[in-house]
Amino acid sequence: MTPLYSAAISTKFGKKAVEVYHADICSFNEPIDILTTSAFVHSYLPTPRTMFEALNQVGISAQKLSESPFIDLREPCHVWLSKEINTASYIRRISCVEMLTWGANYNLEQAMVNSMRAYFNMLDIASIYGVKMETVALPLLGSGSQNISADLIIVPLINEC
Repeated sequence: MTPLYSAAISTKFGKKAVEVYHADICSFNEPIDILTTSAFVHSYLPTPRTMFEALNQVGISAQKLSESPFIDLREPCHVWLSKEINTASYIRRISCVEMLTWGANYNLEQAMVNSMRAYFNMLDIASIYGVKMETVALPLLGSGSQNISADLIIVPLINEC
């Protein structure tokens, strides 16, 4: 599968790549160490036309994985990382960013920044425990059922990457 966009970035850990695809992530034939998902708080049901439905179709239950994650920061930060998945899929783990329910004075832009920071902090913790993350798939979180504009997602996502 060919990326729509690809860029190499020099980091203190060596060269890294950012690639942008427009495809069904569950149909990749390459290993994905961590597939990132988003959800409403504690809502991982495989409803139609969601990432959780696509995962369910390849034998991965986000609901089941959420019951005993490897890293669980839902209480303070609304993020978690699953244990290793043993299925025929190329996906080794999933992580989830829970989008908060917002009230009248909710600042969605700041919430997206906070969510991305919490997510990448969780990945830092995972690296301390030796979690392999050569390939991390990070879709446009919140752009499906949560109906968050891609414009609000892209900037904090790229800045935190």
